[in-house]
Amino acid sequence: MRAVCIMLLLFLLTGGGSAWGQMMLLEEEASKDHSGAGVTFLLLSVVTLAYGLKSFNDSQDDLDRAEASFVQHEAVRVAGGDTSALRAATSDALNDARVNEDRANAAVFLTILFGLTSYYSFYPEDLPDVSLAATPGGILYRYRF
Repeated sequence: MRAVCIMLLLFLLTGGGSAWGQMMLLEEEASKDHSGAGVTFLLLSVVTLAYGLKSFNDSQDDLDRAEASFVQHEAVRVAGGDTSALRAATSDALNDARVNEDRANAAVFLTILFGLTSYYSFYPEDLPDVSLAATPGGILYRYRF
């Protein structure tokens, strides 16, 4: 052990340490391959976009169903019949439409989030120099130096 310490000390004293350090600085750092994460998030954005479109179409179908039920409700009300079942059907269709609209909005948000993550996974050098920091007092900007 003593011999290893002496050799290391002699290596550093003769200037070999600085040459070795300069050699390490001159070597290019291997770039990290982020394409796996980029492809994953790209696929996630496509899937969430497709789900959002399906939810939006379901919402439109629910609104059409609610409108048809409301027209029937008004016809029965004018005729003097029992409208409680039609009122409940209209309410259920509107609630289903609202839920599907919320799902579509969440899917659009996730599509944008996954799309941005995918883009910056393929091109990490395009990341902005400003970072966000969440603190108990709010969200602050941190600059990287």
